[in-house]
Amino acid sequence: MANQREKGRKAEDQAENFLLNLGYVILTRNYTIRGGELDIVALDGNTIVFVEVKSRRVGNPEEAVGSAKAEGLRKAAQSLSSQLRETRIPSPVRYDCCAR
Repeated sequence: MANQREKGRKAEDQAENFLLNLGYVILTRNYTIRGGELDIVALDGNTIVFVEVKSRRVGNPEEAVGSAKAEGLRKAAQSLSSQLRETRIPSPVRYDCCAR
């Protein structure tokens, strides 16, 4: 049986393929700072999209993004956004949750 990390990686691979099929451009995966992580960062047109990937067998996966998780996402997004601005990538941003 696959461990949680392998299950998470598989869910992220599926989410990445889904986003690519929609025309997104993947900028990075698993961007991590102290206190937060972004599973997938992509471009949808000129919008930077921070994608949290959730996979659960029971219940609604998107409900697993509570306030502590959201705060970690916000911190990581702020950190990466400031780096991206330095490279002149467009600045509109959006947070998405890809759940299955």
